[in-house]
Amino acid sequence: MPLIIAKSEVQNNLEVLGFAANVISLDEKRQALEDMRVQAQIALIDELKYRKLINLAVTYKARLAALKTRELEDVARRWVLTVQGPAASINWGDITETFWRNKNLFMHRVLQNDCPIRTEIACALNTNTSLLITINEAERVARFDVVENGGLSGYSIQDLDYDLALSGVFGLLREIEAA
Repeated sequence: MPLIIAKSEVQNNLEVLGFAANVISLDEKRQALEDMRVQAQIALIDELKYRKLINLAVTYKARLAALKTRELEDVARRWVLTVQGPAASINWGDITETFWRNKNLFMHRVLQNDCPIRTEIACALNTNTSLLITINEAERVARFDVVENGGLSGYSIQDLDYDLALSGVFGLLREIEAA
């Protein structure tokens, strides 16, 4: 029959002999292994997500980039402005700002002399992720900014051709973020 010694007895005996003991119990070892498995699974999910994002960018000839801290703050500010804007038009001389809502999408359009300059579309992809689509009407390009983890991280898909099916990219992003 094997001899079972409590953790504290082993530590005491080693300390008496002058050894610094790093003895862990079986429960602590099992918990550490489970934590490592969870971290590996999260890393695998993130790797799969980023592969899908890279594939999306390559498919639509766009650029995928991480958002810097100041960019995260700017996107979050513009997202809140778009979502909380009054459902109305505001005139500033020859500039008109229009806010409206279509189901779960919030729109903000800036016009100069009745010609659209910029359109922003904001929505929540899930409880932890928000999306801001910015369409530069003059250059005919779109940019998708995704802010995750309560504003701690995010990425952007830039230089999308204006004429491509924006709903297709939107649908793919929604699918990727749901994974």
